[in-house]
Amino acid sequence: MRIFENLIIAILFVLSLSLLSTVSAQTNVALRKPATQSSFYNPDFNKPMQVVDGNRNGQNGPSSITHTQNGSAEWWQVDLQGLFSISKIDVYNRTDCCSDRIVGSTVQILKGATVVWSGTIPNQGSTVAAANMLISLPVPSVVGDHVKISNKPGQYLHMAEVEVFGVAPPPVAVVAPAPVQTNVALRKPATQSSFYNPDFNKSMQVVDGNRNGQNGPSSIIITKNGSAEWWQVDLQGLFSISKIDVYNRTDCCSDAIVGSTVQILKGATVVWSGTIPNKGSTVAAANMLISLPVPSVVGDHVKILNKPGQAYLKF
Repeated sequence: MRIFENLIIAILFVLSLSLLSTVSAQTNVALRKPATQSSFYNPDFNKPMQVVDGNRNGQNGPSSITHTQNGSAEWWQVDLQGLFSISKIDVYNRTDCCSDRIVGSTVQILKGATVVWSGTIPNQGSTVAAANMLISLPVPSVVGDHVKISNKPGQYLHMAEVEVFGVAPPPVAVVAPAPVQTNVALRKPATQSSFYNPDFNKSMQVVDGNRNGQNGPSSIIITKNGSAEWWQVDLQGLFSISKIDVYNRTDCCSDAIVGSTVQILKGATVVWSGTIPNKGSTVAAANMLISLPVPSVVGDHVKILNKPGQAYLKF
């Protein structure tokens, strides 16, 4: 039992260290980053970088607080020089006087030029005391690259220090674009079992990019009408095939291709086979395209075989 208790204590200790590590990872990401502001009450004293120098001294002086004029739209801003997931913003107020001036000021997180979060500094009382120095604003893990504080219109804006607690956000998963599906048979070497007219019906005419379905010198191919006629294209490499489009003859006999077998080969092995369905024998543009979906099968040849005893193979 004692061993079991010691084991539990050890596990809790490791978990505590892990939690402490997670908390400590939240650092002041504004420290010594470039800062700007709308105006200066005293250009020699009230420099914007004094608010991110690590000095929380709230006494007005040469290297402590910043101080704007009291225009209608005064502001101070820090460039975090990168995107951070922000969980808290601490504002250290002026302490030698006038601590109520910051009440009602707007605190914003920006991502580029877009405001992604906004909060208001609450009333913590006007008494100048150490307990009133820190104004802490929790933030719901908002990602941004700038923090901006704007005055309540007509009021001076002065602060001793601004600390922005955050971590670098997790990297965004980059989704690779889907590969472009191209016609991998275009102008590749083709052969066929026989020729109805060797002068017209050349095998390469089916992969030349010309979809004209009229029988002629440079359009369709036609085999003889033997029991095992075929046409085949060599893709000259392995491809993952998702679709095979067959453009039919259109000037006559469009039903001759019905029942023909379409195969994908990998070397000498048939890895997928489909059958050209009956789309009707009417010769019309709507009947020209026969599209066969393929479940991403890898192969290097496509072969089309006639229906045995069927009419000529032509497309």
